[in-house]
Amino acid sequence: MPLKTARQIAEEALRKIGVYSINDREARPEHLQKALEWFAMILDEAGVFGLPFLRDETLDIPLVEGQTSYPLSDAVAAGVIFPLNAWLVHTSLGTVRGIDLLTREDWDREVTSEAQTDGEPCNLFVSQVGLRTLLIDHIPTETVASEYKIRLRAQCYVENGPEAEDGKYSQLPPMWNIWAIYSLARYLGDGTIKRLPAQTIAEFSRTAGSKFAAIEAAMQRNRSNRAPTASPHWM
Repeated sequence: MPLKTARQIAEEALRKIGVYSINDREARPEHLQKALEWFAMILDEAGVFGLPFLRDETLDIPLVEGQTSYPLSDAVAAGVIFPLNAWLVHTSLGTVRGIDLLTREDWDREVTSEAQTDGEPCNLFVSQVGLRTLLIDHIPTETVASEYKIRLRAQCYVENGPEAEDGKYSQLPPMWNIWAIYSLARYLGDGTIKRLPAQTIAEFSRTAGSKFAAIEAAMQRNRSNRAPTASPHWM
């Protein structure tokens, strides 16, 4: 199962505490922002134990004539978890212009439904399905591709442990998503956003604790066995 983005983890945690329904168009912005702030703190704490956490990364992505899709897997070894800002940078003049980051719903409605036209990118979407891919809404011409590049600021996974033999960070075990969701939900439901019964918080904590222990064990075995990144031993 692919890793969920920070936004997806935050949304699932908000659903766990009962403030975001699957029927809602999107989570309340203030709830989502608070959830992402707490998730960053949780990941910083996890990093102390040698588990993956988030780091800010700025990526410069050259435009290619006629290309609107740019895989990010080669740019960041552990993969982009979610984008923060994007700009269109003139490579010779150094001028910078902001680009709108769209949600999947907005991208499908405003871009996918229309035929692509030539021009400078003004909207951007990072797809989390399969290989994380940056999508732009206009087709770069030869002139645009030669004069501009995309600058993307994103938060990415990184690991405080040994690197795999090919230099890339080891893959995370599949229980990572569940650990992240329940870890975040227990803090959000303990008064940060909503006050849940103590029994519910205790259940969240037990689930998060068991997944955390499983992650530690799996990653320790991976470090000892030096399993290849392409096929880690827990897959």
